Amino acid sequence: MDKKIKTALEDIDLIKQIVTKTQHPFTLTPIFLIRSGIINIIYIVLEQIGYYFRNIYGYTSNIYHFWGTLLPVFQLIGYVILFLFLREKHTCSNTTDKRIFEIWGILFIGSDILFKIYQICIPAGNTPILEILYRCSELILTLPLMIGGIATSILIKDKFLWKIISIFSFIYLILFVRMKEFAYSIMNGIEIRLPLSNILMKLFLTIGLLMLGFYLKKWSAVIYGNKHNTKSISN
Repeated sequence: MDKKIKTALEDIDLIKQIVTKTQHPFTLTPIFLIRSGIINIIYIVLEQIGYYFRNIYGYTSNIYHFWGTLLPVFQLIGYVILFLFLREKHTCSNTTDKRIFEIWGILFIGSDILFKIYQICIPAGNTPILEILYRCSELILTLPLMIGGIATSILIKDKFLWKIISIFSFIYLILFVRMKEFAYSIMNGIEIRLPLSNILMKLFLTIGLLMLGFYLKKWSAVIYGNKHNTKSISN
């Protein structure tokens, strides 16, 4: 009899552990996405400052050369530090949250490294082939965003998020294939044009990540009952 009671108590304790793990709030991924969005906003601001230095002091100036050397490293270091810090400091019992967090971390860090290697490998020049190769470099940053968004929507079983990511992916691919451009600025009498697909990519890396992070925070509050006791927003 005592053995049966002990076994039953162990079973109850195991059930409690499983319930605790599965009901742990979904917080790690939203924090990572929101802070990654902030890193990218800072990066774009610093990038515009770099363009200002280039226009004022020229391509060969020391300050522009220093800025151009420092800036590419900033984003990568930001991703790595953020990923390692959150992984070490935030205990996460929600296995889905941890899995999605790791997926985004690998995608961000891996794509950024691959992007920088790709750009180094492209030779200098202004031929049509080199222009196409340069244009294709943005796919290295954009495709991981699509993969991360779709993987997130599938793992949390959110149809609404899946539809939004699919629409974004479709619009981006259309703009990329059609190569539509936007008049960005004029330098030395030459019009500088920026691809619309590149603008959409930067919007998702900044505002898009912030919105996705806050959306997942709200989704967590609804699903796990942190703040509201309502139906899932994914329905």
